[in-house]
Amino acid sequence: MRPAEVMDQLEETPAKAQPWTLWICLALLLSLAIHAAFVWWARGYPVPAFSDAYYEKIVPRAFKVERVEIDARLLDDTPSPALPDARKVTPVPVDLPGEDIAADAPADRPAPPKPPRLQIENESPPKIASPAAGSFNLESTAAESVEEDLDSMRKALLAETPP
Repeated sequence: MRPAEVMDQLEETPAKAQPWTLWICLALLLSLAIHAAFVWWARGYPVPAFSDAYYEKIVPRAFKVERVEIDARLLDDTPSPALPDARKVTPVPVDLPGEDIAADAPADRPAPPKPPRLQIENESPPKIASPAAGSFNLESTAAESVEEDLDSMRKALLAETPP
């Protein structure tokens, strides 16, 4: 088909309305109605201003004082002369007896246990002839153990019957 034929066909047949378009339109109208109702309700709702009376409702005071009288002499920055009945009190030195720590300690205190003797002093270190001889001995013992393992595996495999 050529593009001109497709355009002619689209103009002749109207587009079909899909069933879900009706539900979307209804949901949109319902949402607008709910929002309009909320705005109408919110405009009529009184919001209290933040004042001292409102603060007292939220944070009640522990106590209330109607009137406080403060002596004017206490507010003066000038030093006041010493009162005649005021006496200066000096601390009296206190003589305490000396402490004797030895008297507080228990008399028969057990001695700490001695560690057991391990008898290591009498042992002689192992003798190694030379590094080359030691490595040869290690290689031969390792080769013998590998050969024994392989022999035992071979015997086990030969003893089994195939399935």
